[in-house]
Amino acid sequence: MKELRNKIVNFYYDKKILSTIVFAFLFSFVIVTLMSSTASFLYPLAGFSEYYTDSNIFFYIGRMLNHGAVPYKDVFDHKGLYLFYYMQLGTVGNTKFVLYLMQLLFYTVTVSFMLLTLRECKIRLKTSLVALTLFSFILIVSALSVSDFEIQYPFVAATLFYFTKYVVHENKKDLFVGSILAGISAGVAINIRASDVMVGFAFYLFAIVELLRKKNIKDFLLLSLVTLLSVVVIASPAFLIAYSKGFLNEMFEATILDNFK
Repeated sequence: MKELRNKIVNFYYDKKILSTIVFAFLFSFVIVTLMSSTASFLYPLAGFSEYYTDSNIFFYIGRMLNHGAVPYKDVFDHKGLYLFYYMQLGTVGNTKFVLYLMQLLFYTVTVSFMLLTLRECKIRLKTSLVALTLFSFILIVSALSVSDFEIQYPFVAATLFYFTKYVVHENKKDLFVGSILAGISAGVAINIRASDVMVGFAFYLFAIVELLRKKNIKDFLLLSLVTLLSVVVIASPAFLIAYSKGFLNEMFEATILDNFK
């Protein structure tokens, strides 16, 4: 047992990227397989209950879109179009297998960036596993009931990683990459749950305060521009699709107005 533990520890420290992906995959596999009532093969039927209502509603919305339903007209929820299309892709072929793979991928990317962030902080493996165990409760809740968060997690985790790199190394490139990812995170949030845009905005606030503190006005303006462009590029396709298919007004009222009431 001790020899096996030593091999695992050596693998973790010697193969940084590979070990991060392997640990993240195994961690995510356990959570998605055991806890995702919507996607896991352990749950052949999606059951409605007070715990699983949201994710199963989204699941059936995805299936209805695959049968020709129009978002916000034939099917309704106040969540964004990207969530609907995510679930539509996940239910292609009238099975849950694609959705299972998608959840596994999104969780693996999220946990990978969380592990990389802990590595940047020079946190040892044992402490990192404790931190991941605590973080797993958030992932479990998402797997059980709220599928919209799982789409946003990878972008938020990647943003956190690059901002952490900036804090540790003070490399301006990391600040700009993190700000672009914050814009992407906000653009995704607008079309998932609009109120969650504040998460990306919080990262952006840190960036501009940091640049203004250093009186770097040129980089402040450039960073603000690239962040805004990131939001627009990621968010605008949903509105263009909605306009072209005739449900823009319904989508705007449901996803923007209702989310901020």
